[in-house]
Amino acid sequence: MDKNKGRLGDIDIGKALRMPDLEEAHAYLKNISLKGYMNNVAKFDTVWAQEHSRDNYERIKIKLMPWKEDNPVVKNSCVWLNSALSGKTKRVKTLVIVSNTKMGKTEFINDLLKNLRVDEFRGRFMMDGHNESLKYDIRLFDDANLNDIIWPEFKSLISTRGEQITINVKYSHARVTSIPTVLVLNPGSWNALQRTAKEFEDFDWLEKNTVVLQTNEKLYIEPPPKEESVQDKSKYDGLDPKLVEMLLENEVEEDVSLDDMGDDTIDDLNDIIEELEEESMPPPVALEEPKPVEENREKRKSLILSLLKENDTAIIPPKEPDVELTQQARELASRWSGGNFN
Repeated sequence: MDKNKGRLGDIDIGKALRMPDLEEAHAYLKNISLKGYMNNVAKFDTVWAQEHSRDNYERIKIKLMPWKEDNPVVKNSCVWLNSALSGKTKRVKTLVIVSNTKMGKTEFINDLLKNLRVDEFRGRFMMDGHNESLKYDIRLFDDANLNDIIWPEFKSLISTRGEQITINVKYSHARVTSIPTVLVLNPGSWNALQRTAKEFEDFDWLEKNTVVLQTNEKLYIEPPPKEESVQDKSKYDGLDPKLVEMLLENEVEEDVSLDDMGDDTIDDLNDIIEELEEESMPPPVALEEPKPVEENREKRKSLILSLLKENDTAIIPPKEPDVELTQQARELASRWSGGNFN
């Protein structure tokens, strides 16, 4: 068993502060000492938020098609965000984006809010895990279930006046600051929210304090249909139409990611690399083409003759050794060693 279990030390807190995910840091501290965590969590959250204030919060990593810049939703949303972040607008109206599904509104808003600190709600609206010390830039309700909201609380929350609001949560309450807010809804959810406002006689307030952008067209530029996909649809015979639609969309996305390289093919890129390598190398040494063997022989003969003429010297072949004289010398040597001179 760990001897430090049950006590939070400086090393433990330092390690938790370095963790990029706050929930992971909380779990780490709770595992060591629940009591220590409860006594220090508020101060810890403040310091952690300061440590990670410059972290990069990329909200979307998938390949996206270009947005239609002339689409009213795209154009007006960009202007709204610039105004909301400028700090010059006293009261920022809540941005409401309404469209049917598959129009690209979720991808668009995630791309628009990339690198910002977003207090995001999807599905059921709950404030239990809200951390006020993070100093959010934008609050986003994307396809959130707003049927169970308490309207007076929600109205204060989207008023974007920078006020502190007390939101009731299970067994407790949360202090929340109202900040610029975006609602991304389908037509049915938007109609339901309008009905709720009417019940509290706040329909006029909702109209005056929101910028509602609606569209019936896709927010992104659709790529041309893939030729192979159009011609080879027979391979999807018998499959569910929705599944076929998903598969075809995936094929288009794969094509787009390859098209990011431009018109150059892999072979073109290899040729370019070879050209760059050749430019960085010294010029090659020019080698003479080898002469034919017969031509070289004649050249050597003419060179030798020219040297002989210059020296005017006759060539005398080496004399063969005198075989008879050599035999006589051997006989004399034999006699000398044997003492026989007769």
